[in-house]
Amino acid sequence: MDEKVDTIATTPMLSKVTFSDATQELASLQRQLQFAGWRLHNDTNWFDLTPHGLDQLRTELRNKSTGYVKTMMLRVPEKYAMTFRIYCAARCDSKIGLDRYLIDIGIGEDIAFAIQKRELNQIN
Repeated sequence: MDEKVDTIATTPMLSKVTFSDATQELASLQRQLQFAGWRLHNDTNWFDLTPHGLDQLRTELRNKSTGYVKTMMLRVPEKYAMTFRIYCAARCDSKIGLDRYLIDIGIGEDIAFAIQKRELNQIN
């Protein structure tokens, strides 16, 4: 937009992986984001990486009605917003462990702050 990059979407993974491998990567990324100061946004929660939480996550990711995806919204207030998600990318209905997963990260401007700023400018 205006000859500038507005949003970037990427994955830290080179290929679809097992649930176990994906959640190890998810845990590492989540720790890094928490340490770097990213904050939860839009009533989302950090991924529950306890054994029970991982069982629930896998069930959700293999459920067609959830779109095979679990998303978390993060912000660095007044700077950036991030979509951080894990999803089932192949063989989601496999009963013998052939299901495969990917992680996506999308980052851009903190739109919520930009909207607030625009509204304040219109009032003044």
